Amino acid sequence: MPPLNNFSRTCIAAAIVQSAFTPTHAATIVVNDAGDTNPAGACTLRQALVSANNDDPGASLCTAGTAGEDTITFDTAIGSTVSLDIDTAISITDAAIIEGIEGLTIQGVDSHRVFDIDNATVTISNVTISNGGINVDNGSTLTLNNSTLSDNSASQGGAILASFGSSVNLLNSHLLNNSAAIGAGMYVRYSSTLSMTDSTVSGNSASSLGGGIYAMSATSLHIMGSRINGNSARYSGGLGLVETDATIDDSSLSSNLAEESAGVYVGEHSSLVVNSSTISGNSAINEGGGVHVDEFSTCTINSSTISGNTANEGGGVFTAGAGVAYLNNSTVSGNSARSGGGVSSEAFGLFELYNSTISGNSASSGGGIFVGNSSLVLTNTTVSNNVASSYGGGMYLE
Repeated sequence: MPPLNNFSRTCIAAAIVQSAFTPTHAATIVVNDAGDTNPAGACTLRQALVSANNDDPGASLCTAGTAGEDTITFDTAIGSTVSLDIDTAISITDAAIIEGIEGLTIQGVDSHRVFDIDNATVTISNVTISNGGINVDNGSTLTLNNSTLSDNSASQGGAILASFGSSVNLLNSHLLNNSAAIGAGMYVRYSSTLSMTDSTVSGNSASSLGGGIYAMSATSLHIMGSRINGNSARYSGGLGLVETDATIDDSSLSSNLAEESAGVYVGEHSSLVVNSSTISGNSAINEGGGVHVDEFSTCTINSSTISGNTANEGGGVFTAGAGVAYLNNSTVSGNSARSGGGVSSEAFGLFELYNSTISGNSASSGGGIFVGNSSLVLTNTTVSNNVASSYGGGMYLE
């Protein structure tokens, strides 16, 4: 073989470099069987995700996955329901896109999780998931787009459980009629995050904490243009925050029920900012019909309305335990309670109102405002047309 000249060496080197950096093209894997077994000539959803995880279809007839972000699609001939018969979740350990079709439901078995996402980035679109829900764990990211999780049940996180640095993004999606002991709609914990846009959390029920959403030791929650309505729990009917920072923009929390903290609970060194939102029609048996701020936490409410909420103490807003609430350019109206129909600040709480209105609220004591062993600041604020059957129609200072 003759010696290589410089031109030949350059061409060979360029070919080696091009080969090393040729991008991996992700696969599209088509599910053509609605079952969960391994029939000849078929590709089930479980088999498709095994192929995507392992870049190998194994014994199935699914397309082989790749090292890239594979896409799972569904043959329209499979019908409207994919039923899982095996009582273990489908594991997802590699990046994947699950693209459903109109009217498609993925149904679990015996309330076992439908998907268990572990250290992977997953996007799910255009599906309904029932009787199982989703576990998002170990730094995973789940984006749920134009989808519904309904009638799921678990001990924690009825529809979705996000743990250990994971992230959940809800886009035009709905968590409906799910149940759990903690976080019936969703439980976000241990440095995980939630971003929720144009979505609904409704009709969920928790036997203990967080009918709609419960967040504990989470990094952040951001709720935008969404609705947390008609949920119930023993504590924190709509939204519960513990050691968590959250922001709510242009959203509503309404018609939630709880023994305590019906609309939203902000506690244990948490922080909540509410902008241009409505908190209405929530009902608590004890404290905090609309908002409950407690245990060295802070809630700032800007340009919002708190109306029609009921509780034994603090129909609209209740602060205690060194909890601090700030109201700016907001209205508290039509709320009712035994004490503090509009606002109740007790047990070293702090309540500051700026350019706001407290009107049309009712209570036995403190129709508009009740203050007991706490601090109150009013600046350019109107307190009018409130009613008390015993003491202090506008304000009662104990």
